[in-house]
Amino acid sequence: MNSILEPTTKNDFVKRIHLLQSNSQRRWGTLSVGQMCCHLSDSLEIALGKREGGKEPISIIFSLKPSVWIATSFPWPKGVFFSPKSMNHKNLGSQSEGFDKDREKLLKLLEEFIQKETNYFPHPMLGNMNSKEWGKMVSRHFDYHLKQFGV
Repeated sequence: MNSILEPTTKNDFVKRIHLLQSNSQRRWGTLSVGQMCCHLSDSLEIALGKREGGKEPISIIFSLKPSVWIATSFPWPKGVFFSPKSMNHKNLGSQSEGFDKDREKLLKLLEEFIQKETNYFPHPMLGNMNSKEWGKMVSRHFDYHLKQFGV
């Protein structure tokens, strides 16, 4: 998977986000489309240091570089890839402000993430990652959830 830091890839994701509608139905999982937008925004806020992601006890195992490579190199199975408690949309406390506002916030944070380019904060499970790894992780995460809603 390409990195969301690449302009063409970023533009593709922005187009897909714009295809989401307030009534978009999930194909698997438990998130509503609004919760998914908040969840993706929360993950970007963690990378940008705007939100505390917590430190998971299992993070020592996952912070090994092979784990980062695996997480960014292979497709995530539907409904199987887990989110640690600190990254779960229910535990981060991000509340929906209505679908249109949630989507606009997500797009704004995505642009901020891309403009930052370096010095991202550590991932709660995978630890320190360079820009290339963060770009691939965000791409993988966004792709997983956008496919969840058919876009």
